[in-house]
Amino acid sequence: MAIPNINQIVSGKNSIFNNQQKYFKYNSFGGGYNTRDNDSDVKDNELTGGQNVDLNPDTTISKRSGHVMYGNYLGNTTGILGLISHDPQGGTPEILSVYDTQVIRNSTGVALTGVTMTTNLKTDYSYFPLTSKTYIVNGTDNVVKYTSGTAGDQTDASFKKGKYIEHYKNRLIVANVNGQEDTIWYTDLGVDTFGVNNYMRTEGEITGIKVLYDRLLTFTKKRIYMTQNFTFNVIAGPEQFTPLKTDFGAIYDRSIAKVNNLIYFIGQNSKGLAGVYVTDGLNVTLISDIIRNDLNKIAPAQLVNACGTQWGRFYRFSITPTSKTTNTLEYLYDTTNNVWYPPYTSTGFSCYQTFETSGELDLYAGSQTDGRIFKLNTVDYDEKIDQTNIVVPDVHTSIDAAAGAVKRASQSFKLSVSAPRTMYMTGVALMLKKNAGTTTGLTVRIETDNAGVPSGTLAHASLTNTITAFTDTSYVWKTVKFSPEALQPDTTYHIVVQHTTEGAGNSQYYLGMKGTTSTYSNGIASAYTSSTWSNIADTDASFVIFTEGSIESFVDTKQFYLAPEGMKVHIRSMFVTAKALGDWEIECGVIPGTYLAYNSIQMNTSAIGSNWGTGVWGAMTFGSSNLSEQRLDFSNIRGRGMKFRFRNQYDNEPFTINGFTVRYHVISKFK
Repeated sequence: MAIPNINQIVSGKNSIFNNQQKYFKYNSFGGGYNTRDNDSDVKDNELTGGQNVDLNPDTTISKRSGHVMYGNYLGNTTGILGLISHDPQGGTPEILSVYDTQVIRNSTGVALTGVTMTTNLKTDYSYFPLTSKTYIVNGTDNVVKYTSGTAGDQTDASFKKGKYIEHYKNRLIVANVNGQEDTIWYTDLGVDTFGVNNYMRTEGEITGIKVLYDRLLTFTKKRIYMTQNFTFNVIAGPEQFTPLKTDFGAIYDRSIAKVNNLIYFIGQNSKGLAGVYVTDGLNVTLISDIIRNDLNKIAPAQLVNACGTQWGRFYRFSITPTSKTTNTLEYLYDTTNNVWYPPYTSTGFSCYQTFETSGELDLYAGSQTDGRIFKLNTVDYDEKIDQTNIVVPDVHTSIDAAAGAVKRASQSFKLSVSAPRTMYMTGVALMLKKNAGTTTGLTVRIETDNAGVPSGTLAHASLTNTITAFTDTSYVWKTVKFSPEALQPDTTYHIVVQHTTEGAGNSQYYLGMKGTTSTYSNGIASAYTSSTWSNIADTDASFVIFTEGSIESFVDTKQFYLAPEGMKVHIRSMFVTAKALGDWEIECGVIPGTYLAYNSIQMNTSAIGSNWGTGVWGAMTFGSSNLSEQRLDFSNIRGRGMKFRFRNQYDNEPFTINGFTVRYHVISKFK
């Protein structure tokens, strides 16, 4: 009779623990995002959770690119109501933005003269090559015609005041005119004037128009119509419109985008649930079913704010989740590989625009809540507003350059971060105006504190920049940007504004402030006269501080069942192959599925979310941009199914994960 070994003697039961070492390898993340299927149906290379990551063509995953503010901060009266790419033939391309009542030339930060828009109205635009002009409409105001220079033309009262405009067959097409929401108007051939009979009518309020090949697609909330081979200069009714085979349309024009000669848009079915659809102008297909659990959680009432665009091979759109009021989630659909990316988080975008500069095609987004425009897909991450005192100035402090009478102004502040974390400062916006004298520039510095006033010492050598000389005699927001630098928590710093040429000339600016009733609690304004700083009682400057906020980037794999039914596994260690751009950590988490002998696969699946708090975490440090393999040892992780998470929670720390290997052994139990 054989003598049993120690592993066969456990509490007097005939149990056998199989300690044979096994390895599980995973090196493909290219299947995309799947929130629809349970883990027994999810493909091995699909992700069941994630945020702020990109899936690369080589099937690796990496932290998503960020965004940085472009141009000047325009204020907080409205969000960005429209972004326009003015790209004239043979002329100079420009990006224009509509903010409050103005159309801004973003290359200069100056509003077009001769133009006044009704505030809070979203805009649409089209460039018409036959007149070399860009046309901007909002459904209420006279059309804005722009060719170049500092002024726009808004004198044409006969141009149809529609919400949507397109260039189609050498005519301008305008849809949804006030009182004629079901009507499309078109100009005469090659010009921007409308004949009295130049219209056609559909059924229902038009929510968008798009040109696809030689077809004009017209969207309402309930239907989509196709117009082809239309004979212009005749009045046409609904019979001219051929309905596509669908009982829904698009919620709003800004979600409609052409990508690779197909039209993508967000629609809402009869149950009120949102979906992402694609059409070739004849048929309509739902493409978002695999992420329906995500889209079922968006706020239906906010669908009118959704916006989308083409970004390379992607359809990229912003949408509002439940309990939010702004488009704080972005989704990407890879139209070539037909896969979804986990969502991006953002500060809330209202519109997109592509624009070419120096041969590079960049993507921009307008803020939904204030006057910021962001350049997307940069190294920087999530430029946020951390400290503000946005008020209408009722007092001011002078900034003088005159010899013997130099004056400076400052405002102290503390960032919201608490120890032990730091926060990166990226810029500051101030309300300034020109008062008198010759025109010279201003220098903005972030200085340390000395007994409640500026010390004269920069908090970091990079935290200084200049504001180009300007002649505005009314208060305007002026922005300076810094190379991001970390500021310490619970620490007072000062924004100092002074002349670039102190002691020369007689130039004078005013820094706008709020006196007596100022409510900013983390600082106070100060003035520098006669070589001495003094606080100004109960007064604070009007200012905005921009920072790089923390951004969590993570992905969850499917639940892998490493043990046969009736068994469980014990994870020993994990080997991760990855690289980073600096020496920082990538965190790895493991959640075991509940182990119950002989249960079915479905009953052994652990949900993500709160359960991650009970998982086991470890961290690996990668660096030097070289691909390397790091080992992480675990203990006491037992279960049948395992789900793995990789994340990074910090600022400006890009990484790429190529795959991982898990070393484990199977524990077998026999009755």
